[in-house]
Amino acid sequence: MNETELRNLANRHRAPGLLLDANLLLVWVIGSVDPGLVRNFRRTRNNYEPTDYDLLAFFVRAFPQLLITPNVLTEVSNLLGHPGGPLQQKVFQSMQGLIPGFDERYIESRLATQERCFPSLGLSDAVLLSFAREGALVLTDDGPLYGWLLSEKLPCCTLNQLWDMATG
Repeated sequence: MNETELRNLANRHRAPGLLLDANLLLVWVIGSVDPGLVRNFRRTRNNYEPTDYDLLAFFVRAFPQLLITPNVLTEVSNLLGHPGGPLQQKVFQSMQGLIPGFDERYIESRLATQERCFPSLGLSDAVLLSFAREGALVLTDDGPLYGWLLSEKLPCCTLNQLWDMATG
């Protein structure tokens, strides 16, 4: 893995911080239990591989703390489903252990809904866009969110771009 470009990107955004969208936080939470689960978990198996978790984990560790919003945490919790079996319970326990290490930030919904993107993207993505305006790097696999961030010239990156940096 070519770590230089990844470290340079992380260093440029270290102070304002890193935000993951719900899909990538989901990969990170599931992979923190066992990277192999990324391939087997219902919500991640079609789009992600254990190596995606490895790359995310490497990149996230380059920041002092991961910024997180209650909106994204709620989305991830909902995507995980209702804890019923032992696997889901393990994943929720992992999430429970990770949350205290996050730098949880909050923007009032009434303010986030004033973002022009809100009618197209919804509340969680409008909140991420608001934090990007403050300089935070948004790492996303959500095409519409990425498009909005790019159109506003806000700091953003996709998992594919991280892969290009890591293998370039």
